[in-house]
Amino acid sequence: MNFQPKFDSGRPLHGDLLPIVPTPEPEPGKKPPDDKARGLGLQGSPVCPIITGSSRGTKDAAIISLRSPQSIFLGDRVRLKTEIKSDGLRGREHSVKLLREGAVVQQQKVKVSDNDFRTTLRLSHQPAEKGIFSYTVKIDPVEGELFPNNNEWSFDVAVSDDRTNVLIVDDRPRWEFRYLRNLFDSRDKSVHLQYLLLHPDTLQGAPPLPEIPASASRKFGDSEATRLPA
Repeated sequence: MNFQPKFDSGRPLHGDLLPIVPTPEPEPGKKPPDDKARGLGLQGSPVCPIITGSSRGTKDAAIISLRSPQSIFLGDRVRLKTEIKSDGLRGREHSVKLLREGAVVQQQKVKVSDNDFRTTLRLSHQPAEKGIFSYTVKIDPVEGELFPNNNEWSFDVAVSDDRTNVLIVDDRPRWEFRYLRNLFDSRDKSVHLQYLLLHPDTLQGAPPLPEIPASASRKFGDSEATRLPA
């Protein structure tokens, strides 16, 4: 702040106008206002603040935070959680987009119901191939907003198919077999499971099961086999 008081010789400061001009940064060569403010207090001079500027605040849409996985397995979805804000834009509608390598893969419309609006969005995408991909969450520019450079948040996700292949073979569905099957089947994304019973339980009159050889090349989630690999 910059103090510019005017003093009349031999008179107290009561009634004098003491303009106090706020500045965004300390001016070169200027001292902090602490000493002058302390002097005003000792002399009993009243200080009356006058608020200037707009009470509306700035217009700004922004992405405040974003949480996303660093890596996933092929077949899983990239699931992210993002928080956005919209200040001074009541009544507007934002278009929030999820882009992968510059192409839009998901879009949501958000209606702004207040001038101090906050909301959380959940977006997702399922990559079809392996690799490291660049994603971006973006709020389309809004006319009149003050800081358009905070409308985007980019991140990378690695998509891998490097799973551990596991084959469980048992004679009958014992407790140990059921435990291991339930442990690995679709629960542990790092394991590609194949399981086989040599003498499975059957229903009288039911048709025989088709021959399905266990194989590491089968689709993740297709775990049950009826014969050993060739």
